[in-house]
Amino acid sequence: MLPGFECLHFANCSQYDGKCSCPPGFGGDDCRQPLCGALSDGNSRLPRQNNHCDCPEGWEGINCNVCKTDSVCDSLVPTGQNGTCYRGGLTVFENYQMCNVTNRNILKQLNGQIPQVTFSCNKHKETCDFQFWVDEIESFYCHLDTCEFDQSYDYGKNTTKYACKNINCQCIKDEFLCGKDGSIDLTDMLKEEIKGPASFTCNGPSCAFSEPAMDDLILMVFGDESIFLNCNSGECLHYTMVPG
Repeated sequence: MLPGFECLHFANCSQYDGKCSCPPGFGGDDCRQPLCGALSDGNSRLPRQNNHCDCPEGWEGINCNVCKTDSVCDSLVPTGQNGTCYRGGLTVFENYQMCNVTNRNILKQLNGQIPQVTFSCNKHKETCDFQFWVDEIESFYCHLDTCEFDQSYDYGKNTTKYACKNINCQCIKDEFLCGKDGSIDLTDMLKEEIKGPASFTCNGPSCAFSEPAMDDLILMVFGDESIFLNCNSGECLHYTMVPG
């Protein structure tokens, strides 16, 4: 039997019940719906009711995946205590980032609408996932694989770099950049030309996401070299696992 809908975010469709197995922070039949509640709430998170999540204390992000305080991490570490919210940006097991796009030209063209990016990576799987949002409505998403994660300290500066060999992107039909109200539609370009390699590099909170065809597009449409971001990262770890 063919599924009645496609799973977004490249999620798998379960053979048992024909439902999508959505990534953390997403739900609904096709994984399009952002979930509210904390990452630590697991499967009991509820779909967003309006266009914004009021995250529980200690959590932030469009879908509340990014930890802010140590205390919220206890339930996510094996011992149930001594949880630490590691904000240093390096992926230890699986981390989440909430980023604001800072390109002046993009902000200017959006005329008050707010462009943001959510980003997550899994070290064991060597994968990352990237979602682009405008006013907390998702426009397109990308899955990156064969990723390496590196961190260096130089002159007191903390630099993290994720480098991924391959990237697959997909538009969400009729959203911003994907044909909304007859505007620019990057559906074919995202699918056919954005292939990698891609990198995500941060000096402290200042980050850049770079991929050759995407950089060309950003240059052509907005006149900037890459997507520039200001990011907050969070990963719940046992305190003994914190890097450094």
